[in-house]
Amino acid sequence: MKRTAKGGGHRELARELGVSPTTVSLVLSGRAEHYRISAATQRRIRARAAARGWTPARNRRRRRTLLVGLPEKLHAVDRPGFVSEVLDPLTHALAAEGWRITMAPFTTDAPLGVTPALLREATAVLLPTTGDTERLVERIARQALRHGIWPVILGRTYPGLDGIMVDGDQEAGGRAAAAHLLDLGHRDIAVLPGRRGDRHSAERLRGFSGECARRGCPLPGDAVWAAGDYWVIGAHEATFRRLGRGRRPTAIFYLCDAMAIGGLYAIRERGLRVPEDVSVIGYDDDRDAIRGLRPALTTIRVQVGDAGGRVARALVERAAGRGEAAPLTIRCPVRLVRRASTAMPRTHGGEA
Repeated sequence: MKRTAKGGGHRELARELGVSPTTVSLVLSGRAEHYRISAATQRRIRARAAARGWTPARNRRRRRTLLVGLPEKLHAVDRPGFVSEVLDPLTHALAAEGWRITMAPFTTDAPLGVTPALLREATAVLLPTTGDTERLVERIARQALRHGIWPVILGRTYPGLDGIMVDGDQEAGGRAAAAHLLDLGHRDIAVLPGRRGDRHSAERLRGFSGECARRGCPLPGDAVWAAGDYWVIGAHEATFRRLGRGRRPTAIFYLCDAMAIGGLYAIRERGLRVPEDVSVIGYDDDRDAIRGLRPALTTIRVQVGDAGGRVARALVERAAGRGEAAPLTIRCPVRLVRRASTAMPRTHGGEA
């Protein structure tokens, strides 16, 4: 009958192979991939353990469980868009490999169901992330790593954090928006940021302003309006207020589609037309939110491609102990989706 290696068995095996007992324990418990133990060392330990009739101490079913954190705003998972386009193929691919998929809720400031007990029973934890949950997700991810669980983060990247992270190329999106407006002939452009301190907002703005500067049209300081908080009402208020001050831009870049919707309403309430008087461009191509919008919204779309499949393959390889478990960051490319809300300017600025 096969037996599990413990205690003295680990020390004996470690002496034979010239490694530490801790290394043996990590490999046989299925946690080696999180501690950068080489694939060759893992194979040597498993082969010698198998020759002795030892089985890994960790339950096989436990090694193949993906814990999916469900954010408070469930529409971020359910609706068409970045998260669902990664999550759907990822979960299907893992299910085909025999993985269990379990789900647990978390809110803006509390892990709720993503508890240490559930983390310890998982192979990996997947965490869709927004500006509201940035700090909480980082905390959960670091807690998962302490338990030997690999975090998969959708929608943000955290420099220096081990794990798998998938996000769109935010700076490239900002550059694409700027290039489109500049190519149309706009020079008097305003930008409505998302939220102070938010990484996506900062990256999109950096890409936009950098492209403007590269083209010889640097943004003046007053071209960056007050943050709209990624909110329809916030963007409406900021836009209505600024357009009432006299001089108006010929184009406005809203750093998400929800804010662009609020901006469209404010522009109309000021008696202006889109795109005849003001061109409007958004970000995210949030198809549920902008469906039926008139004029149809020009925006930036993240091209997810095979990101879900890549994450699934990486998790399967790591669970099987094949290859190095180096952190993986997937930066999805972006593209401009041109619709009716942008056009050549009729004037270079004017009175509102």
